[in-house]
Amino acid sequence: MKGLVFWVEGPVGIAFELWQEPLHLLSEAISERLPVWLLRYYRSETTPAYEMEIWDSRGRAITFWGAWKSKKILHFVESYWQAEGFIPGAIVKVSASLTSFLVRWKKRFGIPVVDFGSEEGLWRWPHSGLSQVYRAEAERLLLPLNRGSSEAAHRIGSFLLERGWSVLFTGWAQESTSFRRLHSQYPHRVGIYLGLSWLDVESLLEGCWAVILPAPIPALLGLGWGRPVFYPGALPREGPGLYTYQGVEELLASLRSDRLTPTPLFSPAQLASMWIEWYDSLLVGSLS
Repeated sequence: MKGLVFWVEGPVGIAFELWQEPLHLLSEAISERLPVWLLRYYRSETTPAYEMEIWDSRGRAITFWGAWKSKKILHFVESYWQAEGFIPGAIVKVSASLTSFLVRWKKRFGIPVVDFGSEEGLWRWPHSGLSQVYRAEAERLLLPLNRGSSEAAHRIGSFLLERGWSVLFTGWAQESTSFRRLHSQYPHRVGIYLGLSWLDVESLLEGCWAVILPAPIPALLGLGWGRPVFYPGALPREGPGLYTYQGVEELLASLRSDRLTPTPLFSPAQLASMWIEWYDSLLVGSLS
């Protein structure tokens, strides 16, 4: 029984990235038609632990936390694969700072390992299916941030607030003091919604004109924003509704354009079909 594996690896903070919930939705949708394993490992110095979720007979999600040794995780996962008769046909790495797991599986099973955000990957995340209303007259902007982009988000947000825009900060940050100061300065134009899941963030988008990514994070680029999305620097991939900016002045000028279009939205079922088609073509290519 061959299938698809998604691999996520990083420090504990990565567990709070906004794409985590869409990854779960996508994996569960794929599991209705193709065996899929979602494997996540969040490193920390705590006691090793794991949790497992089963989606019918085709899907598994295993999340590892703590100070696991690589060999322990390898043995654990491969024992489950053997017990259930599963053979990985391809591995998609969503986030991976180490490669020991992937190198071993690539050699052992003779399979491709593809980066989610590369030219080979599909790089898009599903939205929840909740209806969204896009109001072109909105003057509010959403700035999603993570542990590495807080400073840039604060700087860009400050500039936009000075120019009359309203700003919602969302995502995850190690500290929020600087953002609370902005709220004190602009109490009616600053919203701070840190630590929310993607489904909660979706509910904030209705009153937003655009999404500003403060740092070049390709995984956030593919989320189902349904709004014009601005990316700092060169886009890793072109797509409708995606725009670039090199500085805050260029960003401000672009926001005033009447030619902006929202990014397309895909349901979990729609993207699952695209991933299965991609997976089948990948297997055909590897055999030729």
